[in-house]
Amino acid sequence: MFLHGIRLGRAMWAEQARALQDAFCILAIDLPGHGAATEIPFTHDHLIATIDAAMDASGIARATVVGYSLGGYVAIDYAHTRPERVSALFLDACALDPEGWKAWPYPFAATVANALPSSALHALALPIIYATLPFATAQMVAGIPFNANMLVELGRYITERPRFSELLASYQGPVAIANAALDYVFRMDEERFLRSSKRSRYIPIPGFDHVAPLREPHAFAKAVGRFAAAN
Repeated sequence: MFLHGIRLGRAMWAEQARALQDAFCILAIDLPGHGAATEIPFTHDHLIATIDAAMDASGIARATVVGYSLGGYVAIDYAHTRPERVSALFLDACALDPEGWKAWPYPFAATVANALPSSALHALALPIIYATLPFATAQMVAGIPFNANMLVELGRYITERPRFSELLASYQGPVAIANAALDYVFRMDEERFLRSSKRSRYIPIPGFDHVAPLREPHAFAKAVGRFAAAN
C-alpha cells in the first residue's frame, strides 16, 4: 500500500505500480485533503478510517505500507494504531521529527493557507512543481486536486501527535528507512529513527533529493519490491 506526500495523490505511484503489479497486489490511496479525498478532514481519526476503508474495500487484511514524506508519517501513525494490519514499513524521506525549530514549516504553511485563497496557493505552487520535477511528472502533479485547508489541519495534526520516532518504536515489524543522499532536511534524525525500531534497515535511494521517488520511480520501485519480497 502506497501513501503519497503533501500536495500529491495516489497518481504519483502509477509508474511504481506498473513496475510491481506482476509480483504484488498494489493499493494506492488519496490521503484526506488530496485527490478524490479533498473534502475529508486531515485528522488522525480520518486518516486511520480512510486507510482502513481502502484496505477493507480491496479485501486486504495486512500490507507492506510504503510512505513517502508526509505519507511516511501517516504510515508510522497507522502502524502504531493498527499494527495487526501492517506486515512491514517502507519509509522514505520522513526521518525527521517535526518538533521545536524543525516544525516551523507547518505553522508557516497554515498561516499562508489562512491568508490566501486556494487559487493563489495553487498559482504559487506551480512554479515550484515545474522547477523541481520532470515536465510530464509536473503536469500530473499540477492536475491533482488539493484542499488548501489541509495545511491548517496538518499543522494541528503534527503538533498533536507524539514524536514520530517514538510512535515508530512501538511497531515491532520490519522497517526500512530510505533516504536520498541530498535530502538533508528529511534525514536530519535518521539515526534516531533507525534506533527506534529493533528491526530497521537503511536503504539509500537514487535520485539525490527529496523528490527522488518522482524522479527515479523505477529505482524506487525496485527498492520497494526487494524489501516487500523479503518480508
